[in-house]
Amino acid sequence: MISYRTPPCSEPSTTAGDPSAAIAAADALAPQALPTTERRALYFTDRAKAFAQWGRRDECIRALLRAEYWAPQETHARPAVKSLVSGLLLSGRTTPELRGIAARTGVLHS
Repeated sequence: MISYRTPPCSEPSTTAGDPSAAIAAADALAPQALPTTERRALYFTDRAKAFAQWGRRDECIRALLRAEYWAPQETHARPAVKSLVSGLLLSGRTTPELRGIAARTGVLHS
C-alpha cells in the first residue's frame, strides 16, 4: 500500500522552506497510484502550495485545477485552497483560470 504522506511534497516539507525539493519528490510519485481521488486532490493541492511558495504562479494555478479535477467539492471546501487562491488574487495578475477557481471556491463573488 502506498502512503501518501511519505513524500516530502506534503505540507510539512513545503513549510520547511524547500519547495523545489517538495516538487522534485512529488515528481517521483505518480498521482494515479494514490488509492483515492481525495488523496490525488490533496497531492495536487500540496504541489500548488509548493509552487506558490516558489513563486511559480502558472504552475500553482495548474496544480489547483488538477486538484479540482480529481475532487471538486473537497477542493472547493478546503480552507488551504481558499487561502491560496485569495493570495494569488491579491499578489499579481489574474487569469480566466484563476478567476474561475476563485469563483468556484467562493473566494470571488459575482
